[in-house]
Formats: sequence, structure tokens, C-alpha cells
Amino acid sequence: MASGILFYWFSWTLWIIATFFMKKNRLRTFLAAWILLSIIGSYVYLEIVTLTFSLSMIILLLGSIVLLTRNKHLFYHTFSAFTVMIGYAGFRFWEILSPILMFLPKGILITIIFSLLSSILANNFYSRLSICILGMLAGEWIYQMTVIPFGFMEIIGEPLFLDHLLSTILFISFISIAHRGSNVLVVTIRNLRERFRLQNQ
Repeated sequence: MASGILFYWFSWTLWIIATFFMKKNRLRTFLAAWILLSIIGSYVYLEIVTLTFSLSMIILLLGSIVLLTRNKHLFYHTFSAFTVMIGYAGFRFWEILSPILMFLPKGILITIIFSLLSSILANNFYSRLSICILGMLAGEWIYQMTVIPFGFMEIIGEPLFLDHLLSTILFISFISIAHRGSNVLVVTIRNLRERFRLQNQ
């Protein structure tokens, strides 16, 4: 499968959900515009000296900062994003130094590790989203800025990275939906038990 396909599929899916299924408010307008601009900028590349990076990186970075500022505990969530950043950059260096230890495909490992890490660090869905996106983007910048002097000339925000990022976002969404579903199920079971208990009295 060509790099970037998952990014387009998942982005359009999220855009449809945000546009047609979310309540009409500022958050919905922001998310829909943010996703759409990210799709448009995914194959627009900017060059500054020796750096080549995708416009989507800038759009996603700015959007994640805006999303992060909506959180009440800003310092904690900023530190959480910093933790994800260090973890992601370390993962990329580990990939270069010890590729034999990659017991699963890189994309699957990134999706599982950083979606679970974001879910552990934050309780709210949008908090998880903001620290994951900001952390992975900053981690990618750090990794690329470190390896470029050694001759590893890669595009910052290449389509494969965007695939991994959107896969992680989708997995975070799945975790949040599963958590809400389990909470509803627990409440339903408790209500049924209480109803049966009252009937038997």
C-alpha cells in the first residue's frame, strides 16, 4: 500500500464525522477546518536551507497547540506532550540502532505504544489527542534535525509519518469509544441488578 493512503482515508473519515455528526459549535468548526487544511497541505512541501518539510506538519502543529491550550491543567498536559515527544524521538533512534529488536512492523508498534501512552497520561479524549499529536510532531522534528547532519536527508512529515500519526489518532478514538461503551455497560448492569433486587423484595 502506498504511503499516505491511510492518512487520506482516516482524515476524510474524521472530517466526515466532525462535519456531519458533531454538534454545531466552535470546536466542530475548528476540527473540520483543521483536518481539511491538513489534507490540503499533505503534499505541499516547503524548503528552508537544507530542510524540506510538509506544510501539514505546520498545520497539525499549530492546531495541536490550540487544542492543548483548551485544557485546564496546561502545565501537566504540556509536560505529557514533552514525554510523548521524548518517547517518539527515542523510538526512531532505537529503530536505527537496533532494527533487529523491532518484533512487529514499525507502524503497528508506533500506533500501539503512543496511543496507550497518551491514554495513560490523559483522561479526556481531546487531551489525549492534543498531547499525542504535539508530542509525535515534535519528536519527529527532533529526530530529523538530529540525523540530517549525518547525511540522512528525509522529508520532515513524509506521507509514511502522517500514516502512523493518523493510525495512532484512530486507535486513541477506538480506546475512548471502548471506554465509554464499557462505562455504559457497567451502569446498565448495575441498574438491572438494582431493579431485580427491588422486584425480589
